Amino acid sequence: MMSGNGRSLVLGRFRVLMLSFFLALSGGVPLQADDWTPATSEEEGDASPAQCSSGLVSGLRCTGRYCDDMALKCSPNPTLGDRSWSPYFSEEGNNEFVCPAGRWIDGLRCRGRYCDNVSVRCAAAPNVQTNHCYWAPSISEENSGTIDYGSGTYLKGLRCRGRYCDNLESYICQTEKPACTDESCRAEQARRFAPVLRFDKVQGATDKCFPSDAGQYYEIRKSGSRERVCNTDVSSVENGLIPIYYAYQDCSLDTTVIMYWFFYGYQDTCTGSLGSHDADWERVAVKIRNGQVERVQFYQHGGHYTRQGNDLEFFEGTHPVAYVGKNSHGSYHDSGGTGSCLYFEDFRNPGPRDLRLNTWQNLVELKDTPDAPEWMRTKSAQYFDGIAAPLARGINLCALPGCDGKDFHIGSTLCFGQCGCAKSSIGDAPF
Repeated sequence: MMSGNGRSLVLGRFRVLMLSFFLALSGGVPLQADDWTPATSEEEGDASPAQCSSGLVSGLRCTGRYCDDMALKCSPNPTLGDRSWSPYFSEEGNNEFVCPAGRWIDGLRCRGRYCDNVSVRCAAAPNVQTNHCYWAPSISEENSGTIDYGSGTYLKGLRCRGRYCDNLESYICQTEKPACTDESCRAEQARRFAPVLRFDKVQGATDKCFPSDAGQYYEIRKSGSRERVCNTDVSSVENGLIPIYYAYQDCSLDTTVIMYWFFYGYQDTCTGSLGSHDADWERVAVKIRNGQVERVQFYQHGGHYTRQGNDLEFFEGTHPVAYVGKNSHGSYHDSGGTGSCLYFEDFRNPGPRDLRLNTWQNLVELKDTPDAPEWMRTKSAQYFDGIAAPLARGINLCALPGCDGKDFHIGSTLCFGQCGCAKSSIGDAPF
């Protein structure tokens, strides 16, 4: 049996704990770095907003029906000045608010059914510099409901879409220069995390092409030639002679996304004359956080999906393995396929031949600079037979959704249409 003194001690500790919790809710106790605030909802209204008492917002989370309960991840910044709340906004009219120059979001509140009307608090932070801002992919309770902006990247604006502001988009800004600011640093990182492409056992046979040189193809078409261009040279794969292109983007101080592009001169049909065409760009995206592969995104025609780093095959520790479809050249995290035209059924069986391309052997950075080749800088798709070159697509690598393609499917393999999301381990949450 506990003594009277023991009961008093436990009761005292309980009271201290409850007092600390109350103060945290009211903003009286500054949240520490990487702390999440208690969630706010319309039930609490203006009286209990989610707020970072002495810092900026480095992440957003929502749970509950229609993203009803919202919390903020706080990072320290003791130089915050005066604060003011924005007008309420909703998907029904003006659906966004961005803090003016020199101010950053440090609080969030809502009212109305299912938090339908949202207001943000803007705090003055004159010592925080803005380097690059963009809209991140939306979160909702239907996907992971969480986005972490990464070190040195903070929330400056918020937008809501969908019924009852169900989908929340963050306008975020990097505040420090990226770790890699020169070409040699980017190249080193790109080599370290470049994927291995594993080909089907019959790849290289008639019209079953390997990747090839995009620049050569561009010049052939520019000359007026309509000849078929299909690389079937096995030695070009074995000796690493094929140029592989990459785009590099630092998303925060600890997070980088590298997208690797592979060009094929011709895509063969999966049955009869269905699906064949000239010029084919394929890709794989790798997300690196704190020097480790966090996720990899695999692209197919019209869709893509994401796999977590702990659910992937690697070569030599840092190179994710991608299995290439025999006909459509889509990239997958696994081998298999039945050979039909269904989304995940393109043959990708290496067999004993086990032909692979170590893409880091001949990497070329994609650049839109005066000294870059014409094909790389062009916004026209004319000499790629109507297929836009990588840089012409204007892709923000820091704002990729976790998947694309939600057509009808049964399970994760039998799928009709564009079905990338069926195999995504994060759904369509931000990559």
